[in-house]
Amino acid sequence: MVLLLFSSLMVIQGDNFYRGKWDGAAITREGIFLSYSYKKVADIDELVTDVIKKGKYIYAGTSDGNIYLIRNGKKKEIFNSGGNYIVFGRYKNLLLAGISPQGKLFRIKGNKVSPYLNLDADYIWNITTNKKGDIFAATGPDGKVFRIKNGTKDLYFQVKAKNVISLMFYNNVLYAATSYPGLIYKIYSKKKGEVYFDPLLDEVRGIGFSADTMYVAGNKGNDESVQGVVLMINDGVDTLYTGGIIISSTQWKGRMLVGESKDGEVGWLKNGKIVILYDFPEKKITTLKSFGDNIMIGTGTGAIYLARNRYSNAGSFITDVMDGGIGVKWGRITTDAKLPKGTKVHFFARGGFTSLSDSSWTEWKSVTGQIPVNSRFIQLKAKLSTAVNNKTPIIRKIFISYKGENRAPVIKAVQVLPPGIGWGAGQSAIPLGRKPLSQEDIIQYKKMGIELKDGAFYIPHSLRCITFDVKDPDGDPVNVTLVLKMKNSEFSDTLCTDVHGNAFFFDNTTFPEGKYILRIIAKDAPQGNISKTTSKQINLIIDNSPPVFQDIKVFSNKNKLFVQGGVEDKLSTIQTVLINIDGKRWKPIEAKDKIYDESKEEFQGEYTVSKRKHRISLKVLDTMNNKKIITRIIMSK
Repeated sequence: MVLLLFSSLMVIQGDNFYRGKWDGAAITREGIFLSYSYKKVADIDELVTDVIKKGKYIYAGTSDGNIYLIRNGKKKEIFNSGGNYIVFGRYKNLLLAGISPQGKLFRIKGNKVSPYLNLDADYIWNITTNKKGDIFAATGPDGKVFRIKNGTKDLYFQVKAKNVISLMFYNNVLYAATSYPGLIYKIYSKKKGEVYFDPLLDEVRGIGFSADTMYVAGNKGNDESVQGVVLMINDGVDTLYTGGIIISSTQWKGRMLVGESKDGEVGWLKNGKIVILYDFPEKKITTLKSFGDNIMIGTGTGAIYLARNRYSNAGSFITDVMDGGIGVKWGRITTDAKLPKGTKVHFFARGGFTSLSDSSWTEWKSVTGQIPVNSRFIQLKAKLSTAVNNKTPIIRKIFISYKGENRAPVIKAVQVLPPGIGWGAGQSAIPLGRKPLSQEDIIQYKKMGIELKDGAFYIPHSLRCITFDVKDPDGDPVNVTLVLKMKNSEFSDTLCTDVHGNAFFFDNTTFPEGKYILRIIAKDAPQGNISKTTSKQINLIIDNSPPVFQDIKVFSNKNKLFVQGGVEDKLSTIQTVLINIDGKRWKPIEAKDKIYDESKEEFQGEYTVSKRKHRISLKVLDTMNNKKIITRIIMSK
């Protein structure tokens, strides 16, 4: 009964999940589930460049060149290197710290730090080990990889890039990620390796593997235009993420974790998708380190977290504010969810009469039947919980039934482009191999008062493109109809009754030339409400005939060539007149009144030529891209 009465549905799914807020929950387009449990283990008030765990001790390096020892939540500075970047590496009982820009390795025992080895490099970006216990250091600015064994170093490999940012072993092969340029190297043995993949990035911050799939995390651009990118490489290249700068990554449990520097999020790459595993209050994730079942997370403000391979006991997800419209009546909440034994999901709701959830809103109320809120705007909170460490509830979709006043679709924009110019896509076929407009043509159209959107392209001159932007405020499906009618005629022609996409292409050569009215009609299809219709009309011209030249005069006097005359078009405005002398480059001829803006124009030009016979060609174009060319032969005396 309720679902029949409240027949409209709001559905929260896919990208809607990312617009909410979550705590203790993980978010992906496929759903919401509990994230892995974590706790803050320290707050050292300095940007954390690296962390490492050895027994009960946690060590943190900072951008101030300090090394801290952390135990039981207490921190102690045990070393000040005088540098500004510290990374760690270990093999069994050997724990090393790399100091930049000094290019030095120090050994750490308990709370004692002592010199170990100097490297022939300024920066040490990463330290890793193989199963034999060999230590490898990634350095810059000369792109060197050093192998360290028994306290000695040797140059193992040198890449053709400034810095080796990270190293990792996969199937006993060493992979190196570089910056400037951002490349991935596969290193087989000493001084034997090759570029394995070029992801076309400026820097690769890390790589990861899951079976036969490789993930690449890095950045492209410079200065203020740097953008983080995550790629998936498997029989092709797919872009999984573009957004905030990526600083950190790690391989964990056969998957890759990536931290970004804008929103404090940690992403987990799983089955070709990104799961937002954590959303920390600190906005910059500077380091990720995996240790067996644990993950260490360092941030730009000094907070350090320890995460474990088990689900949190509880977590929550709060939706974005939803607008039901004036007079809305809210119904029930249903879900597409998976609830293993021992797990639960419970909903709460709050509401108000403003689009921002402020102090005027109600408190959170438990939802046990119909949503207990009477306001236009509402939010939902889903509380997820589990009594079993290895099980979590999963919410795939959230449905909210409601009944509200239906609102008509909105026609935000409609434009008919000149012949031969297209934009957008629709169900009407257009030729393949279309090319983007030249910058010269874009400027020319702008001078004529025609603004073209980015992505405009050439199409055959016989085609016209109608572009439109139609939205329904309720999110209802919308049917768009296009009707064309010649002015002063009773006959109208329906071009299409169900236009899909944002553009429609038609052959304007099949219509008589003249002035027309184009009417766009948008009708919604709500559930349980009466449909509403919106329409809008604009004028357009169908003109397939070129302008004509009038009273053309071409004459010479000594080494001067004079050209003058007029052009006229029955329907369209003159776009430009050009001249070509002896088959060389076309050049514009200035209008007599300095601007081409009417259907009838006069022009004149004066040119310096040699004393001989010349071939003079004139070309005129109207705003419908129709053109006419005439040629004259003249002897310059």
